[in-house]
Amino acid sequence: LQGCLKEKTLENLEKYVVKDPRVPLLLSRMKEVGKVFLATNSDYTYTDAIMSYLFDFSSGDKVSLSPRPWRSYFDLIVVDTRKPLFFAEGTVLRQVDTDTGKLRIGTYTGPLQHCAVYSGGKCPAG
Repeated sequence: LQGCLKEKTLENLEKYVVKDPRVPLLLSRMKEVGKVFLATNSDYTYTDAIMSYLFDFSSGDKVSLSPRPWRSYFDLIVVDTRKPLFFAEGTVLRQVDTDTGKLRIGTYTGPLQHCAVYSGGKCPAG
């Protein structure tokens, strides 16, 4: 996490983040017809907190799908992209340990895995 804006957001998610119960259905429908990815400049800890909040409908919110982890809605998740660098020369691609939020040691060179989270890298298109 960097800067107090993100810290303040996490301290009061209900005030700063608008939750919409239609988002899981929208992403599910998008995934039925194509690939869905999330590319953000934020780190994993912040991203996980925001996305977990957005996909938590246990408080009685109406949602038309059974609850599942937010990562399952995406074919590819990349944090710390450092856009626009991600779309140009890129950075080292590393895998994120989703249990600890820490980057795994070394450059990731294997196949991209569903529900895995990566840090950095370079957009292959372009």
